[in-house]
Amino acid sequence: MRTVAKQIYWPVRGVEQSSAYHDAAPDSQRTYASPFALNVCTRGPIESRERGGSRPGVAAIPIAHQAEVRDFHPAYDAPSADVGDAPVAASVVSRYRDRVFAASGADWFCSRVGKHRDWDYGADYADISRACAGNLAFAGERGETITAIMPIDNGTLYVATQHTMWRLLGDPANGDMQLVSREYGVVGPNAWCNANRRLLFVSHRGFVSLTYGEMPTFQSGGLPFFPTDPETILGFDAKENCCYSFSSHGSYLVDVGMGTQNPAFWPIALPFDADVPQAVGTYDGAIAFKYGGSWHQFDDSVPCELPSQIAFGPLRVSASDDVDGFIAELHATFAEGSADVTATIYTGHSAEAATRNAVNGVGGVAYTLPAGWNPVWRPRKRGAWAIVVLSSTGKWAFEAMRAVCRHTGRLRP
Repeated sequence: MRTVAKQIYWPVRGVEQSSAYHDAAPDSQRTYASPFALNVCTRGPIESRERGGSRPGVAAIPIAHQAEVRDFHPAYDAPSADVGDAPVAASVVSRYRDRVFAASGADWFCSRVGKHRDWDYGADYADISRACAGNLAFAGERGETITAIMPIDNGTLYVATQHTMWRLLGDPANGDMQLVSREYGVVGPNAWCNANRRLLFVSHRGFVSLTYGEMPTFQSGGLPFFPTDPETILGFDAKENCCYSFSSHGSYLVDVGMGTQNPAFWPIALPFDADVPQAVGTYDGAIAFKYGGSWHQFDDSVPCELPSQIAFGPLRVSASDDVDGFIAELHATFAEGSADVTATIYTGHSAEAATRNAVNGVGGVAYTLPAGWNPVWRPRKRGAWAIVVLSSTGKWAFEAMRAVCRHTGRLRP
């Protein structure tokens, strides 16, 4: 009977469904994928591994500091006109270079610099502070409805539809409007944020990153279910270098600090009645979100209010697909001060079967693991493939885990 030890590392790439069915090489630093998780995230390197655990709890920002929160997407209105004609039925409104920048359908409109009630588009052409207007379409084409106006700095503004992205360099009166992409647009007016010289946004295909002056890079190909709803709202946490995407169809932490090509996606849930916050902002460099008229933040001193769990695998227990095996031992270490963690092992004759059993909670064997270095658990759970699920209702953090697998005879029906 052959015995193999498999080191299980924290999956730094988060939920990774499209590439979950693989086996890590023995004694390698390659992490097993996570086919599902909730309310967990990475915590940065400790020695040669990535530590992870439950997300922090939510706490209200003190009333005395509520006014200091900077809203990522402040609400603006298009003022009525004292001069000229203000845009009718403006669906998206923002501020750029001391102008009100508004959109109605495929048309965009800008007020005069510093005089937001001046909408006279027929002023002297040499007057670069004049009100101006335009359309997001090439000659002979019918433009799409503008969905988002994204001022990045005092010299760059992005304007998007559902399927196109445009960049305005300089002032609307004499600047240069360029087409960036005919493939990626923005699903809604708040589905974007500015992060370290990058524009992060949600398109109809998923999460996208765009470095200023370059083409967009599609990010969430491994998450076909990533929410792409018009009410999506994004915010950036500068302290953790991660992005939060909130939607009524799912909220995610996107750890963009792990690399622009392969960020980690972690599903999260929040202890509020509504799934989508009223607003998202930043306070002291960290993400803040508004619920019930007041701002809140994640607080490491507060345990996660909702259960957290993460699945490791599928990992191959047997030597090959036609050989059976069983997990003879499981060694686990959790951070000091961690809450009790329940480890549950699900097995199956195939990677798909093990995952299906874990998702449905069928046939698992469970054991409670306290903080620190744990005694050896001998589950003797039989199957060619396995999923290990860690779950807890308290604050916990992962250090290390190792499974000892024994290979038996030929796999039988």
